Amino acid sequence: MKKIKLTVLALTLSLSGFSQMNDGTKHKIAGTVITLGVSEIVFQTTQRKGLALVSGFVAGVGAGLVKEYVWDKSGKGTVNGWDAVDTGWGSAVGSIIFAVRIDIHNN
Repeated sequence: MKKIKLTVLALTLSLSGFSQMNDGTKHKIAGTVITLGVSEIVFQTTQRKGLALVSGFVAGVGAGLVKEYVWDKSGKGTVNGWDAVDTGWGSAVGSIIFAVRIDIHNN
């Protein structure tokens, strides 16, 4: 649990310039952060790498889809399919980072 808290703190501090970023970059970062966070929590809970990778990726992509096609479509934003794609790319990057972290840690 201490690793999770430190990871969240580091990510929060590193995103201090978030408001100056373009929208696509924000979506990629959000996908990466959600995927890494969910993957880490699932892995720490179950010690199952595959489950953690799939859960994190699905959570990241799902968050992007919900944001675009539920939140934005309800009038709270502008629906843009490319934003969902950007979030998906970020989720893919998050999955790769997590897989490498687990492989390095376990060797």
